[in-house]
Amino acid sequence: DLSLRRPRAEGDEDEDEGEEGDEDEEPAEEEGEEGEEGAEKPPKAPYDKRIVDMTVISQFTHLRHISMANNRISDLSPLVGLEQLLVINFDGNAIASLDCFAEASGFPFLQDMSVARNQIKTVPVMQLPMLSTLVLTGNEIDSVA
Repeated sequence: DLSLRRPRAEGDEDEDEGEEGDEDEEPAEEEGEEGEEGAEKPPKAPYDKRIVDMTVISQFTHLRHISMANNRISDLSPLVGLEQLLVINFDGNAIASLDCFAEASGFPFLQDMSVARNQIKTVPVMQLPMLSTLVLTGNEIDSVA
């Protein structure tokens, strides 16, 4: 399975929602969600997607748009070789380095890159001839090399 979807967590919407057998068993395992029967659970926080590793993405060589915001990704090197990319969004992750974008002609068509709210301190000179939008807000950038 090459899916990048996060594992289904308890309480996630499901097409089998109407079935009765399993419904009573699952909530008992969750901590801190005791309450009235039938009470609506609070929505999951958007940063709670828990994806850490995206090495499998390198197999999808024709991807043009990638949005993996609000995860726990720290390594963007699996993007190298995805030469068809136009737009990427990795806001709210654990990225500290943009070095994979400094390689000559690695991303000839990339137009929009958003890596806001990460751990980036240095922005390298990037070989991105088509880049028109770069969002770096919320990082602690101290140098552009």
